[in-house]
Amino acid sequence: GSKPCPTGFFQVNHYNPESGEFDGPEEIIFIPQQPPLKNNNFKSTPNLLEKSPAGVAGWYIYGAQNREGIFTVQAIKPRRLFQLEPDLSLPVSQGLTYIETDNWRNTQESRGTIKEVLVGSIPKEKGNQALVIHLFGGIGGENGDKLLLGTVTGHFSYGLAEVIEEPITKELIWSIDYEQIYAHNREGIISGANTWDNYMGNLQRGWLGTRPVSDVIVEFAPLTEEYNFDGLILSPLQELEKQLKIMAARYRTGDGTGNSGVTPTTSCVQDSNQALYIAIGNFKDKISRNPTINTWLQKHPEDPQTLKFAKLIALEKDLLNFLAPQGIVRPDWQNNAGVLAGSREQKYWVSDQTLQAALLSWHSILPRNAADEISQIFLNEGASFWFVRTNQVGGFNPLIFPLAPTRLFGETKPFSLAARRLLIAILTPITLTKMMIGLGILAIYAVIAIPWGLASGFLRREKQEQSWLQNIRGIMTIFCLPALIEEIVFRVFLLPHP
Repeated sequence: GSKPCPTGFFQVNHYNPESGEFDGPEEIIFIPQQPPLKNNNFKSTPNLLEKSPAGVAGWYIYGAQNREGIFTVQAIKPRRLFQLEPDLSLPVSQGLTYIETDNWRNTQESRGTIKEVLVGSIPKEKGNQALVIHLFGGIGGENGDKLLLGTVTGHFSYGLAEVIEEPITKELIWSIDYEQIYAHNREGIISGANTWDNYMGNLQRGWLGTRPVSDVIVEFAPLTEEYNFDGLILSPLQELEKQLKIMAARYRTGDGTGNSGVTPTTSCVQDSNQALYIAIGNFKDKISRNPTINTWLQKHPEDPQTLKFAKLIALEKDLLNFLAPQGIVRPDWQNNAGVLAGSREQKYWVSDQTLQAALLSWHSILPRNAADEISQIFLNEGASFWFVRTNQVGGFNPLIFPLAPTRLFGETKPFSLAARRLLIAILTPITLTKMMIGLGILAIYAVIAIPWGLASGFLRREKQEQSWLQNIRGIMTIFCLPALIEEIVFRVFLLPHP
């Protein structure tokens, strides 16, 4: 081809189902070089594709024959990425470290590679279903993403994974479908259900060749398995899928306006988790409002299904604490849940764009924070994970490199760490129970400290010859320094959150 683009013609050997090897027919195929984008980057390239380490077990190719009868590739998928053989297996005890640190470690140095990591144990059985937490990072390079305060925001969504029998090789593999909550965009990605090969592997609009991606397959039986209450079948995973499809439809139409944009309160991560909040509430209501199910649960307290449901309730509580960190659910989320349940008089959706709404759901503003925190919640409840990672896989583009998604201020530690701890300290809700515990500890301390201080002479009463205005100024000064500032430095910045 003409420089800098290589030829798009490749000679391939097809897979032979009888031998299980790539000794089938030979064929010439065409993998077209995509035209440059507005920023002079390329969505994909066939350059050095044959040398990609991701192709060690071959590639799935999708497309059609052109007028000359040559198969023209429209999408690619590395076979190795979906085989049920992880590159690394870790115990659940190492799950937190892998979620927080190791999953995105050395992202730039891993350009062009794929990796599968199993944390815990996941049954390799046909039909086994799981939740997918999808997160992608940024594009580095001269024409890459423009960063604000070093923050790589990325993108967040949920999806569904299932173990299926691959029709060509007859081996069991992961099949991943995304439920994308996507604003209108120039890439042509449509909000809604997308297969992996269409959303990731598509050469014209997929992210496989340009962004680092983490798909966390979460296996947690209380969420991913069906419940059977004397013939009444309920599935929390299907309820989540339903709410994600409703949210995707809202984005496709822009709630009737024809335009769907991104704000701190309306985004892929905020509204994916709004769908999660509604799904949890709806499923819980179906259980609580059904006398047959309640009677069944009471009659079978030790049944595995009852115990599984108890774990789902525990997960629901933890997820709601994350989605509503102030202990107050966003009014627009409550309204929209009521619309779906038919308990609201008005029949329209609302979207609150105020600062208050953003603060009420601040945990789910940045995709990286949401993905890591939700993964940790599942980990704490006993889930297992299968991490599927790609780092600008396919043809080699020397003009770009992968950037891991980050929290606020990116990787500029200690600023990102300090900002995160400060937000948690300020925005964690003060419940009545916590307040009573604090006051109780203070009272016990006072009973000991005041008599001891008076007896030793360390404390003494003196009449202050100051006006009430001077007294208030003094109180405010002491409140700010040393109390508030010292506590922020020593109790917030220097101590990790549990």
